[in-house]
Amino acid sequence: MATPRVSLIIPTQRRLDGLATAARSTFLQAGVDPATLELVVVDNDQAPSAKALTQGLAAEAPFPVVYVHEPEPGVANARNAAMAQARGDFIAFLDDDEEAPA
Repeated sequence: MATPRVSLIIPTQRRLDGLATAARSTFLQAGVDPATLELVVVDNDQAPSAKALTQGLAAEAPFPVVYVHEPEPGVANARNAAMAQARGDFIAFLDDDEEAPA
């Protein structure tokens, strides 16, 4: 698998509906080669509450989806855990209550 140019990171904590909407909005990006992207979802819940949803999203995604579980609370911990797993040359953050414009 080629190294992605951009790692899209979505930290989440018990917002499954928002995560699904945010993630799917990244799938619809126009004018972007899917081979240049990866999505890193970091689940910042003590229990891995977003794991099953992330696995389902991975089946829909036109690019790789990576699941990271970071049980230590705090957005900084979540982002750092995601950064440790991200493979892209560039990083983009999207919150689980936002949508990426197409």
